Amino acid sequence: MFRKRKGTTPRFFYRGTEVIILTNFPHPNNHMLFYLLFLFYFLLACLLISRWGFMKRSGLAATTLLLLFMIKIAAGLFLGWYSDTYQHDTTDYFANNNGGWVEYQIMWLHPKEFFLDFLQPRYAGFGNFFGSVNSYWNDLETNIILKFLAFFNIFSRGNYYINSIIFNCFAFFGHVAFYRLFASVYTRHKIALILGCFLLPSTLYFTSGINKDNIVFALLGILIYLVHSGLQSGFTAKKVFILFTCFCGILLIRNYVALLLIPGIAAWVICKKTDSRVWVTYFSVYGFFVVAVWLLSLAFSSINPARIIYEKQRDFLLLPVANTQLQTDTLQPTGISLIRHLPQAADHALLRPYLWKQQPVFIKALAIEWSGYLILVLIFLFTARKATNKIDPVMLFGLMYAISIIILIGYIVPTMGAIVRYRSIYLPLLITPLLGALIQRFSKPIKI
Repeated sequence: MFRKRKGTTPRFFYRGTEVIILTNFPHPNNHMLFYLLFLFYFLLACLLISRWGFMKRSGLAATTLLLLFMIKIAAGLFLGWYSDTYQHDTTDYFANNNGGWVEYQIMWLHPKEFFLDFLQPRYAGFGNFFGSVNSYWNDLETNIILKFLAFFNIFSRGNYYINSIIFNCFAFFGHVAFYRLFASVYTRHKIALILGCFLLPSTLYFTSGINKDNIVFALLGILIYLVHSGLQSGFTAKKVFILFTCFCGILLIRNYVALLLIPGIAAWVICKKTDSRVWVTYFSVYGFFVVAVWLLSLAFSSINPARIIYEKQRDFLLLPVANTQLQTDTLQPTGISLIRHLPQAADHALLRPYLWKQQPVFIKALAIEWSGYLILVLIFLFTARKATNKIDPVMLFGLMYAISIIILIGYIVPTMGAIVRYRSIYLPLLITPLLGALIQRFSKPIKI
């Protein structure tokens, strides 16, 4: 498991007008040292998880938390092994880790360049905020991860599996935050909440690697939980600071994920503060948001969602054809084109992968999982009774936010493998309330 990676990762950076090319130093290759370090950091992480106040206040027993954390670490080990053995040419987990090792060298050999690198755009200034290529901000997403990895490598010596412990400690906060959020609504259904917040297979797998999904998942869970906590018991300076930090982190790593939070949280806050009708409030706020963005696009050509989505899809389509490439119609930079292609985007993101299609084994396993979720939705719809209680605003927030993000992914991403990875972050917001509602529904005595 701890074998040495082959190859080097070249890294370009600037010192004045001189361009310097730095390649990887050989990774340390002491297997026994890595096993001992892995065991040490794993035990240290378990100690922190069992004693951290945020974890202890989740209502879960220490033994349960530790078992769930061990499952998380095991998922990270499996992801690393599977990616290294079967997918090393098509995933970025080890590419990020190798890039972090190069940044570690720069940090020691050229510390000034390491810290000033953030302020040196390699393109035409700091524009093109939403761009996928030739954009300082797009590069910043990866640079943030690599800079953090450089510091982690002081302790891990560049080993992927040890670094995955550090990343998964952070991701575990996201799992616990989602659990604490839903536990305040479904107070008597711990098993359903544990399944939805910790053990959804694709979420568990794709948020266990060294990548942006891991970080966005954690920041999103913490942010949403803090909004809920603030609306319940008040916003303190500490909560506001952490909220702002999480939002900025998401904005820098995946800007559209942060921006789509705004209408959902606004509707959520209005519902809580005014006790207004939930569905009416949400649709009104989202409608106002769409009109406001449309008016801004008329005034400022750079703020044009249709063009931004079109350009992102175009950049994806210019990449080499993947094994799980989908037949995708090309968008046009107009609102009419988005409306016309909405069925295709919803099909790709909300219905696929199809269980009956011939596809790689890994995607077939994800198709079985997704089919299970669709069956749960059908059971929920066919067993629906007349609602007696008003829907909780946090449930509707999760539903509308997750679906809007997932459909946006359907517009932009033309490969099945990438779609299931990107949407996995948002599944707790969809599946956990569904599991809680179904258990709550069937746990009640049926009158004959």
